[in-house]
Parts: sequence; C-alpha cells; structure tokens
Amino acid sequence: MLRIPIENQTSGNVNAISVLLLLIITILSLHITDLGIVNVVGGGTLGTLIVFVFPTLMYASAIRDLGDEASRMQKIEVYFAYIIMVIGIFMGFIGLLHS
Repeated sequence: MLRIPIENQTSGNVNAISVLLLLIITILSLHITDLGIVNVVGGGTLGTLIVFVFPTLMYASAIRDLGDEASRMQKIEVYFAYIIMVIGIFMGFIGLLHS
C-alpha cells in the first residue's frame, strides 16, 4: 500500500490515511459547489489516461519485457509512443482549462 513496508502497515496507519483522505475530500466538497466541474475533471482525466497513458505504458512494458528479442524499430516506437502520450496529456490539460 503506497510502497509502505509491510511491517509499517498497521491498522493505525491505515486509519490515519483514511482520515486524511476524508478530510481532504470534505474540504474540497465545501469549496466545490458545481458538480458539473467534478464530472468534467474526472471524465477528462480518466479519458486521457485510458486513451493516451495506459496504452503507452503497456506497450513500453511489453517491449521492455522482450529484452534483447525486441527489434531496434520496436525500441524506437516506444519513444514515439511516449511523445504521443505527452502530447495527449498536454491536450487533456488544455481541455481541462477550457472547461
């Protein structure tokens, strides 16, 4: 959980994280009065992740797992996939600003 060593994952730490998350969500809910904004931000973020980020990370991981069996062209394609991912994140951020 959150890269916390297993010996530190006590119920007290889990409760502290839960209370902290609830506190943050409660404070945000006091200041956000338009639920449409929440939908736009959530949808835009998840859409960008599904279309641009996850496929790139999965492809890069698959090529990395091939090791020496991966062709030179496949390794080059990973860089292009990362470029497309960055452009997609940038476009998603611009869409978020215009909403």
